Amino acid sequence: LARLLTSIIIVITWTGISAAQALALAKVLANLTPLSIEAGIVIGAGFVILYTLIGGQKSVLRTDLFQFGFLALALVLSLVWLYLAKTPVEALDIQLFTKTFTPLDLVYQVIVMGGSYLICPMMFSRLLSADNPANARRSSFLSGSGMIFFALTLTFIGLWIRASHFQAAPGEALYALAKGALPPALGIMLIFGLLAAIVSTADTVLLTAASVLQNDIIKKSSVAGVRIWVAAIG
Repeated sequence: LARLLTSIIIVITWTGISAAQALALAKVLANLTPLSIEAGIVIGAGFVILYTLIGGQKSVLRTDLFQFGFLALALVLSLVWLYLAKTPVEALDIQLFTKTFTPLDLVYQVIVMGGSYLICPMMFSRLLSADNPANARRSSFLSGSGMIFFALTLTFIGLWIRASHFQAAPGEALYALAKGALPPALGIMLIFGLLAAIVSTADTVLLTAASVLQNDIIKKSSVAGVRIWVAAIG
């Protein structure tokens, strides 16, 4: 019963996340091209659905490798440029705890937020696709190290924004930096990095929801069935 209920929750919520990813993808496309948001949703979601249908987990993993590399390069170069070429107007004030962020908040972030990623179905779908246990273990450690590195990278970009009094709408800081603080070439690179991050999450969410629906709710192993659900959920 627990397996069934968990599977139903995953399929419903991951379908919603897929929709959010398609909308995020459309917003970026609409800012890069003359496309409307509606057209961007159809084109962006259609592209993700198509290559996920064709190649499954293998196509997702192979495209993610390049998307990750592009995003990593864009973020690191942006961080270096911000601190070397555009020094913040104020000294950075780095404090672990403040009046609005207490030790209890840190515990919540680590256990509740962090725990949801540790047991995330998408993480397990990747690990269970490894060709042997040694590679699964190695990729776990590499992924964990990468998360720490990117957490620090994004945090220091956020600290630069705070110290420089850069105006950005909540949730759109990186996009605002790309358009208003970085040189044009680097700004375009960061936007494409964000595009890569959205696509790389959208395909995994889609495939996870479809495979859980087929394997854990219908309880019948079928590649054709997963393909049908990828199209239907998408």
